Amino acid sequence: MDSLSDKGEGGEVQRTLRIGIPQWFTNLPLASLSARCRNTLAMGQGILALSHHDSVTALLALIARYIPLMPQSLSAGSGKAATSPASAKASAKAATKPALGRRQGNLANGLEPVIARGEGTHTAYYELRDRIVRGRLPPGARLVEREVAARLGISRTPVRAALERLRQEGFIVGTGSAILTRATVAPLTTEDARAIYQIVALIEGQAAHEAAIRPRTTRLKMTRHMRDINAQFRNAALVRMPDADELLDLDDAFHNSYVHLGAGARLRTLHDAVKPQAERYGRIYASTLANEVATSAAEHDVIVTALEAGDPDAAQRAVQINWQNAAARLARVISAVGERGTW
Repeated sequence: MDSLSDKGEGGEVQRTLRIGIPQWFTNLPLASLSARCRNTLAMGQGILALSHHDSVTALLALIARYIPLMPQSLSAGSGKAATSPASAKASAKAATKPALGRRQGNLANGLEPVIARGEGTHTAYYELRDRIVRGRLPPGARLVEREVAARLGISRTPVRAALERLRQEGFIVGTGSAILTRATVAPLTTEDARAIYQIVALIEGQAAHEAAIRPRTTRLKMTRHMRDINAQFRNAALVRMPDADELLDLDDAFHNSYVHLGAGARLRTLHDAVKPQAERYGRIYASTLANEVATSAAEHDVIVTALEAGDPDAAQRAVQINWQNAAARLARVISAVGERGTW
């Protein structure tokens, strides 16, 4: 039963969300969340009363309160066709960012992209988000509105809108009265990583549940593709110096396979908003996670087996366990090499 509870301890009231899925996430103390997540939760009119909703509605409501979506996110995700990726790496990179007009831009070497009229905000958002996710703009890097506008060859107004969207989604933080005039790339911390991975587990677990009840022919076509990707994932880790980006691209392609099949437009919109934040942690700490590929690939096998069998509960559970364990592996790495900044 979904519920909301208050627990008194030492004279203090601690609010705890209780939701139907997954079991390992049924008790999430708000005090344990990062400042960004707590601030997001505080934006609503109190805590949602989840007891009157079914598990899917409760899931969407909870996630929506963690990740406030801008209108652009919602319109971009709704109505998107679910397609099977042509190749593992292509599928992982396909949705990274939109075309930048007539030629591709690169902020690193000073080349200015040619941006079609009216695409400024959309392009600035994806250009900056991609660079943050891939670590080219590291935690603490300063984002000056006028400099970004000059590099992209657009006015400051769409850049300001893009920065505001990035701030709301947690990719950047700001200080001072004019918050975006002193915007910096958000830090990477163990607490924040754990919260983000838990949210991804919820979303992708629900997608796997839905994928497992799709028609058998469609489902088996997907699982054959997933096994191929997982084999590539294993092999890519066996070389002397594994390519961390390739490993992450393959891992994303594996998970995207069942998300594309099982998630509806609303769930995909939420996934598109939060998954890049998990990807950011994976890419920046990727070089130290390469030796965990065999364990992760074995967990992938369990996911595929459940999907092949058409067992929605087992598929959902396997995905959630995979992300739960991934969070634990990442926490060990961050503990060893250190956090990057503080909230």
